Amino acid sequence: FTNKSTQAPNGFKWEFTGPATLTSTKENPALSFEQPGVYSAKLTVTNTAGSDTKTVQNYITVNAPQVQAGFTASATSIMEGASVTFTDQSANNPTQWNWTFEGGTPSVSTQKNPVVTFAKAGSYGVTLKVSNDNSTDEILKAGYIQVAMPAPVASFTAGNTNIQAGASVQFTSTSNNTTSYA
Repeated sequence: FTNKSTQAPNGFKWEFTGPATLTSTKENPALSFEQPGVYSAKLTVTNTAGSDTKTVQNYITVNAPQVQAGFTASATSIMEGASVTFTDQSANNPTQWNWTFEGGTPSVSTQKNPVVTFAKAGSYGVTLKVSNDNSTDEILKAGYIQVAMPAPVASFTAGNTNIQAGASVQFTSTSNNTTSYA
């Protein structure tokens, strides 16, 4: 702020009132407004002949910082059927969360820190959109969750294991996590 007073003042009292009150006795102060809102400015100057005051209502508007979306996951490489806890790490106080989970259950959530299960192998993206009364921001992490199929477990049964020479035996695979048989 720059003092443009006349008549050679030698005393200065600045006062800025709004969500917080800031003051200074410097002739040309530099002040940092930390709280969002509208502030009025008042300057009182003095010299040996007296004093004078000028007030300007609603002079400074301080906007709240914009939200910035961010998140982490408890794991990014998992096996089919595992669950992941997502943790919001957004900046500047969001009040609403809108998550989208490719391949996840649930596929959407408005919780701050949701838990999501991924049933099928694949590479899945996660989107978080956050907002508050002042702003909105969105982040997409493509291919963020890698879901792998568990290793196969070979197992089988046979219809009859005590047979005469030349007879056939019916075998049935009871293997788990298989996609083909060699």
